[in-house]
Amino acid sequence: MNSKYLFIAAVFFTSNACVKPCGINNIDNFSALKGTWERTEGDSRFVESWKKINNSTYYAFSVEIQNGDTVFSEAVELIRKKDGVYYIVSFPGQNVEPVSFKMIANNPLTFENKANDFPQRIIYKPLKSDSLHAWIEGSINGKEQRVDFKMKRSKP
Repeated sequence: MNSKYLFIAAVFFTSNACVKPCGINNIDNFSALKGTWERTEGDSRFVESWKKINNSTYYAFSVEIQNGDTVFSEAVELIRKKDGVYYIVSFPGQNVEPVSFKMIANNPLTFENKANDFPQRIIYKPLKSDSLHAWIEGSINGKEQRVDFKMKRSKP
């Protein structure tokens, strides 16, 4: 192939490349998470609210309430960095260091930290505009475990 055609092919392929980060580095993959999601089981109510902060960050706050008492809360930041997208979990009011998970897939949205005790993976799969299936999974004492969270959108 002569150099003229090689140059034209190179211009064509680079012009069709993503202007924004593509694939798993694209923070726009998370737009389906925006809003408030809820799950109720018996006396327990779980609420997770997501919002976009800027072009590289999403923020969520989750709370679980049982019989009127808060039994669990966490804050999550989804941050695009130079080397990937990270899901960073912190626990307000607790003396615990934040835990980071790196995005490894975008369908479903999958984050992994093999060094974490449990979970090692956090997964989000939007089902429809009003339903979301999330789960955590990993190994505890060599046995695979999974906890599912099927949620409905309560606010866009």
